Amino acid sequence: MRLRDDLHGITVRQISLISVADGLFNAIPSNLFFWTQRRIATPWQDVLPMFVGDLLGTFALLYLGALVIRLVLISGRDRN
Repeated sequence: MRLRDDLHGITVRQISLISVADGLFNAIPSNLFFWTQRRIATPWQDVLPMFVGDLLGTFALLYLGALVIRLVLISGRDRN
């Protein structure tokens, strides 16, 4: 996935893929750790809520971040 520093050209599909990967690579290891520490009864107890939260949070931050970067760059070009 080739992304520019200003996130120009990032697509909803790319944001979705990043969000899914983030959700999986955070929710599963975190819950396995909590299970090994005996903080939860089963290793899969809270995977779904954590995955959904990570998915939505990452998606929102990437989308809004890309939007803000574009707006800042556009306003900077208008001043020149």
